[in-house]
Amino acid sequence: MYLASAAATASKGGIGGSYLIFLLLIVAMIVWMFTQQSRQQKQKRQMQSSLSVGDRVVTIGGVIGTIRAVEERGFQVEVAEGVILSVTKSAIGGRYQGDASSS
Repeated sequence: MYLASAAATASKGGIGGSYLIFLLLIVAMIVWMFTQQSRQQKQKRQMQSSLSVGDRVVTIGGVIGTIRAVEERGFQVEVAEGVILSVTKSAIGGRYQGDASSS
């Protein structure tokens, strides 16, 4: 039964169309993935450039702190009273959204 339907499809030129649809689907998925990735990178760069002194942030390593100074290539982040870390902009994962009573 399967061979008969495959032979009938081949005689109509349907197998080539099946490959074309499959190929287009793969290309569409790849384009979508790259678009999503570039959108996320753009959002992260915008967030990093909008940070200012006093913002609570979390690094990609999970360290939570408050920005005390903005530098050309990074930030001075206070993680505890008197403990200040120098971090690059790319090391900032995002703004910290935890509750304020945990500091």
